[in-house]
Amino acid sequence: MKSINVLLASVFLAFSASLQAQIDTLSSKTLLMKGKIKKIEDFSFLLEPDPKGEKKFDGKNYNVFPYAEEWGLEKDATKSSKTNIAYIFDNSGKNLEIITYNAEDQPFGGMRFFYDKNGRINRSQSVFTTGDGEFTVDRKYFYNEKNQLVKIDEYDGDTWLITITYKYDDWGNCIEKNKVASVSALEKDIQRYEEKNLILEKKIRPEYTREKSYTYNNINKVAATEDKVLEKNVFLKTQNEYDKEGRLSKATFLNEAKQETVCTYKYNKAGRLIQSICTANDDPNFYVETNYMFNKSGETQVIKTRTSVASTKVFDEHNLLTAYTTPEFDYKYHYSFDKMGNWTQVLMYENGKPICARIRKIEYFK
Repeated sequence: MKSINVLLASVFLAFSASLQAQIDTLSSKTLLMKGKIKKIEDFSFLLEPDPKGEKKFDGKNYNVFPYAEEWGLEKDATKSSKTNIAYIFDNSGKNLEIITYNAEDQPFGGMRFFYDKNGRINRSQSVFTTGDGEFTVDRKYFYNEKNQLVKIDEYDGDTWLITITYKYDDWGNCIEKNKVASVSALEKDIQRYEEKNLILEKKIRPEYTREKSYTYNNINKVAATEDKVLEKNVFLKTQNEYDKEGRLSKATFLNEAKQETVCTYKYNKAGRLIQSICTANDDPNFYVETNYMFNKSGETQVIKTRTSVASTKVFDEHNLLTAYTTPEFDYKYHYSFDKMGNWTQVLMYENGKPICARIRKIEYFK
């Protein structure tokens, strides 16, 4: 049962996303922040109580040590914010620079972005700090007459490293991505559409070729998918059923070993998902029930097995995590906010005592 459950977890956590010509820049809106932001510095620390400690939290002194784990504070995992990082923006909100920091709280890498007169990125520079000094990668970006990114060239000084090209269909969907590198074989990503419906994803790598196909029902919902690695006879098939409102009500997952997992979904009158239950035909002990409860102050998510509660998460009205409980730990999160409504400090508590702190310094344009 293990293989299908691992695949199933990946299905839940990684929804199919259209192939895009992406650039590694972002905006303050992507970070779910308010106001006209000039710079953000975000650092995390482990706390050790000490009357002579250099930092004060909750009225007490602590020694602090760099903390490298991600916090997962945001309810939407796809918008999870990073820590030990800094962002710099210009007056129009364009991302100028990203700086990352290591466990010693020292910068070890980053990326700078440069824009043309049309506001498009035409050049970027990545810097990596190693024991031998800095390693710099320069990228140049090229666009077609439709303002679509069609090529990225990557160099180390005068040495060519990588070229990435993109192709589009008549609807503007990115349907092909080709990556040619000086030290490796060709990588290719392909997507095929029928009108605006994605029907095929294909990833070609030197080690494998992976395909995922989609079929749709008469209400234009995904009725079935098949995800397979061609060389290894590994696949995961799904069959989806929908209720009369067009909401997913049942999903069946089947792998190459004929192991089947079935998940059912329930919704409240407002159409919000309130429960999912997953079971397996070959393993009566496999049972995962997730309940979603809503009130004016936020949302609670509870994951259960047949015999116990595996985890409980509580989110506030800002969709920020305020409590996370499992049989192994019981964490509470306390936030401080600035006048713009952005949080500037988070303290993680265990047994009523702060054990970790995350501090965000925010500089605004005046």
